[in-house]
Amino acid sequence: MKIKNKITITFIALSILIFFVAKFYISWPTPTAIEETSNSLLSSTTSNSPITSFPASLPLVNKEKIQYQIPKDNGIDTTLEINSIKYIGKINQKTSVYDFMKKLMEEKEVTFTEKNYSGIGKFIISLNGVSGDKDHAWIYYVNGNEASLGVSTQIINPGDVVSWKYEKPIY
Repeated sequence: MKIKNKITITFIALSILIFFVAKFYISWPTPTAIEETSNSLLSSTTSNSPITSFPASLPLVNKEKIQYQIPKDNGIDTTLEINSIKYIGKINQKTSVYDFMKKLMEEKEVTFTEKNYSGIGKFIISLNGVSGDKDHAWIYYVNGNEASLGVSTQIINPGDVVSWKYEKPIY
């Protein structure tokens, strides 16, 4: 009777072992499934869309511990040009020329001094240490057109080019 119990217990243990091995083997992804899953994950991340779900066929992945970062929208390259020297800053919405220049100054790209005139707004006195004089002044252009407003009221769009030229004023 003892031998019969040992055989029964052994048979039950082997049956359970075979059951778990078969279940594990059937649920384990094939190399092709892993490659297809990897390709689909890669294609979804190259389109700048975050991964929001994970395939159930990857058994060893702990979904709660996976982290991803959403890329920040740092804006569009916008150019400030001072006597043909270009400084690139990023903006993501309409802003004034003055605010764009102030952002570049805070990033230590350019320096300038300004004077505020009541009713007119800000006037740039010097750029990168060069001040206007009786014969020359800093004149600015937006996308190649001479600006008709002061820097604090002139609005630019992301991607615009603001050019400053040290020239003799026409007025």
